[in-house]
Amino acid sequence: MSKLDNLKQNKPSYVVEDLLRDCPSMTVDADDIHRVLLQRGVYKWLACREQMITLKETLRKRLRSLCEVQTEERRFRKLIYNALLSATGVAQGARLRKIMRKLTRNINKRSGEIRGLVSVYQGMRKIFHGPRDQAPTRDKGAQQFLHQARNGLGLV
Repeated sequence: MSKLDNLKQNKPSYVVEDLLRDCPSMTVDADDIHRVLLQRGVYKWLACREQMITLKETLRKRLRSLCEVQTEERRFRKLIYNALLSATGVAQGARLRKIMRKLTRNINKRSGEIRGLVSVYQGMRKIFHGPRDQAPTRDKGAQQFLHQARNGLGLV
């Protein structure tokens, strides 16, 4: 694990503290750095990331709830099938099949919803669990810095 993986992140204040500590010859104060971070959108993106993390947790809870409901529906379907079969016998088979098809459709519909939400959740997780040493693809200066850092120039 690199030094980069152990640093706190996701707060503009950390950036300001690091700059003031690591660049003592700078003649700007904390408010100036905060102003630049705000103007350049760093505040916005860190706030977006925080909101996305909250959304991911909400999505995870919703998935768990849906899976529990689906399990209960399957159990309920089995109980209804057994009760109807014992009560009606084979003579009511067509009616029984119709009821069971309707229940199965509901369960299948929920399965599709769960698969869609799982896909979104996994995509979000992949983004959040990616490496820290990434740079926006449209920022050539950041890409160049990252390339140099990865090639052992000791920048990271």
